[in-house]
Amino acid sequence: MSDANTTSQPDQSREPRDRMSILEDSAMTADAVVPMERARRLARFASGAALAALIAIVVIICVRDIAAPLLTNLRSMMQPGTAGESAVVRVVLSQFTSVLPSLLLIWALTQVRAVLGEYGAGRMFTPRTAAGVRKVGEALVLAVVARTAIVPVLHFYLGAAPELGMRLSTFDLALAAIGVFVMLMGRVLEAAAAIKADSDQIV
Repeated sequence: MSDANTTSQPDQSREPRDRMSILEDSAMTADAVVPMERARRLARFASGAALAALIAIVVIICVRDIAAPLLTNLRSMMQPGTAGESAVVRVVLSQFTSVLPSLLLIWALTQVRAVLGEYGAGRMFTPRTAAGVRKVGEALVLAVVARTAIVPVLHFYLGAAPELGMRLSTFDLALAAIGVFVMLMGRVLEAAAAIKADSDQIV
């Protein structure tokens, strides 16, 4: 009888400790869930704001940067004695190439919205979100390359510019540097996501 009592005593003393550990674990889980849910709501709000910004930017580009200058140039070229159809085609192409940097920045914003959508769904550290961050940096760098090199070369080739004016401003350098750092951050996040995926498979 004494042996039975001595064996049951540790079990009874262990029960309060087990209950305390369960309560502590549940409290820690609740503390982690609240910031996570707050971050998800913020990401969903930012994703909606990014969509509104995308729509506004596309409308502004189509109206101000494409339609209005294009109509002005076409009206002046349709006058009697002006250049022929080939010149009209060159004007149209040059006008569309002018918005190439803006289109690349729109692509960057779509990638930002995709990353925010993943965050809003609770998928914080995944290969898709890491790739989205990397693509944002790539789009920024490509926008600088298009603005400083591609667009001037195309304008000169199409006759829209009298000389080949390839200039790299301080703004271009800063934007390119930001794009490079965002690309590197995306690479780091991709490596971290791969490590997390491997650890999840082991567990």
